[in-house]
Amino acid sequence: MEPFRLAPKGEVLMLKRFGYALLLTVAVLSLVEVGLRLYGPDPNDHSTLFSSLISNNGIVDHPLYGTISRPGASVEREEYGKRFIYRQNEWGLRGPSMALEKAPGTYRIIFVGASVVENSYLPEDEMFAFLVERKLNERLGGKPHVEVGVMAKPGATSETALAQIANTVLELQPDLVVQMSGGDWAKSVNPNYEPTLMYMGYPLHPNRTLLENIERAVMHSRTVQLLQRQFEGKPLKLTELRHSQPFKDPPDLLFERGLKRYRENLHRSGILSQDAGAAFALMTKVWLYKANQPAKEDDALFRTYTNRDIRKGGWNVSPPVARKWADRYNDVVRDVANTDNFLLIDLAKSVPNNLDNLLDDVHLTPAGNEAVADVIVSQLLHEGTLPEPAVPRQQDTVARATGPGTFN
Repeated sequence: MEPFRLAPKGEVLMLKRFGYALLLTVAVLSLVEVGLRLYGPDPNDHSTLFSSLISNNGIVDHPLYGTISRPGASVEREEYGKRFIYRQNEWGLRGPSMALEKAPGTYRIIFVGASVVENSYLPEDEMFAFLVERKLNERLGGKPHVEVGVMAKPGATSETALAQIANTVLELQPDLVVQMSGGDWAKSVNPNYEPTLMYMGYPLHPNRTLLENIERAVMHSRTVQLLQRQFEGKPLKLTELRHSQPFKDPPDLLFERGLKRYRENLHRSGILSQDAGAAFALMTKVWLYKANQPAKEDDALFRTYTNRDIRKGGWNVSPPVARKWADRYNDVVRDVANTDNFLLIDLAKSVPNNLDNLLDDVHLTPAGNEAVADVIVSQLLHEGTLPEPAVPRQQDTVARATGPGTFN
């Protein structure tokens, strides 16, 4: 065994110089990063609600719902030339505070769904849910007084809605639960599709290696983001990416695999609601897709593009195929409502699917929200009065929700 030997002075000096240079480089880059964050341009797009919530610490992880807006979050937004406050109440519902116990003479309606229900780009008084509240109170003269809540999450599917109803919505003692979940057909073609409560299958905060943490830190660096923007240019919007690559339709099997679970989830949402004493309604979704899509409408579509590079496993669904499967999933909504005797609000047959009512594939314009609200009010008052709360089913025939996340 060789005796311990000190490194030559030249090698030590070289290592010291390298260390000093590395420290100096880190110090300079840190100062640049701090300077860019304080005084430099922001390369990120903060026009979206999600980015606005992130910058305001308004995003949290939920074990059942995934990434959601933090209950109590409040973000100032500007859309359509109007400034408004996007707010979540203490229960995670969009809108004003809601007491757990209803006031006497109150009829409480809670709408459940995804971004179409949430309407994050509109002020509350232009959302169909709160238009329904206003119109019903005007028609009924406050007898009963109608109170509306909105439990919605962008990208939510019927799995999310089922979890929200079971764990949050029923705790608020609604008289009527109205569900719109129509995005399942698009989610079923994803490579990571899992037809159960998706967010329960993996940890929200996985243990990352040191290298993974370093990579994440580098990619979130303002310096790196600005350099990317400088050399790569402004990223294309999804509407533009759709036209940058040819259509690539998934096989029917991928669309079909979501149908059974979709049907089961809608059924279970309704059974849980009725068993808790609430009436239950299902709504179909209005989609812009057409077999022969006009060019102006085609330019507004984006949801049918599922990957930046279809060679890596994504899809670029053509409008006729999207129309076919959107209709199939709407047919399931109609069938479940008919079979289980739920109230059906068939928006797809009542609201024209054009750019007057739709901003893109599915999101509603202010005029579209108004049209949807009118259809809902007409259906709810079809027999002259609001739907009667359900009589709870027998406990030995179906699980009865007794509180958030608990069952007898």
